[in-house]
Amino acid sequence: MNLLQLVFDSRHNGLKIRIMIFLTNRKLLSNTLLKWYSYSVMFFLFLFIPFKHTVAQLNVSIESNDNSICVGASANLTANVTGNEGTLSFKWNNEDSSEADFVDVSPASTRSYRLIVTDDNGADTAYFTVTVNYPTHLDTSLTVCDSFIWHGDVYKTSGVYAYDYSNSFGCTSSDTLRLTIKNSTRTVTTLSVCDSTV
Repeated sequence: MNLLQLVFDSRHNGLKIRIMIFLTNRKLLSNTLLKWYSYSVMFFLFLFIPFKHTVAQLNVSIESNDNSICVGASANLTANVTGNEGTLSFKWNNEDSSEADFVDVSPASTRSYRLIVTDDNGADTAYFTVTVNYPTHLDTSLTVCDSFIWHGDVYKTSGVYAYDYSNSFGCTSSDTLRLTIKNSTRTVTTLSVCDSTV
């Protein structure tokens, strides 16, 4: 206030006063610009200075109740997912994507299945092979005398017989026996001779 009064007294017009006010406002403007510049530099550095952000790594595998089945049976394949972020989608082989994290399969022969899982960060792929085993069958034809032992049982009459069992793969199997029994003959001869006979 004294400064403005002195200036007015010294000039006795409003020009100098206006100049002082202008200078005062410019100082305020300079302070404002300085703050704006400082904040701008800080914001710029925040944008461009690299910072470390850990992104979860999506890992996918396939689990199953059995990787080896008999033909006609089915296996359940289930997705095992770790490190995922966001919404998951599952694509089994060439089927459409879905939210199903499992699938039941019943291949007619050994087959490999592919699973693609996608989340917000990308995708990962897993493979799983289902081995298909088959039943065994042995067809046997025999002609024997009197009797025949087959799979621990004694057979004395001709006929066609079947034996059911599980093979080494656990598949239900059946063997067939076509059996012909020939009964042996026995001849008893009673002789009465003198001295000798030929």
